[in-house]
Amino acid sequence: MKMDSILEIEEQRPGRNKGTLVDHTYINSGFYRRKFDLITIHSHPDSFPPSINDINANFDHNYMLGIVICHDGKVYLYSADENIDASYYNMVVERFLKQGYNKKEAQLATLQRLKENFAITFREVTDYDI
Repeated sequence: MKMDSILEIEEQRPGRNKGTLVDHTYINSGFYRRKFDLITIHSHPDSFPPSINDINANFDHNYMLGIVICHDGKVYLYSADENIDASYYNMVVERFLKQGYNKKEAQLATLQRLKENFAITFREVTDYDI
């Protein structure tokens, strides 16, 4: 059976009498993907906020939301509508470190700065959210 490059025959369970056509154009479309928005959840044992790699992975994989659960009990939510250059992120963190911030404070301050200048969201979940 000759098929268009977009369509393929899906393997069927025994006993089915027809092939199923899978339209990959539709499956890869934004309309289909919105039906199955993904939320990622992972932990940070060192209790740091989301990293630049977390933020960029959220954008790269078109995830709806990322959640970081820290061992100190903090929970952070984040999402991204653009990729941020990791060297820029690291440069901003270094500036805060030179101002006397510790590593965690510098990362939090950097994420707040990125929120102001880029299409990302980031926040800590607090008791007021419950």
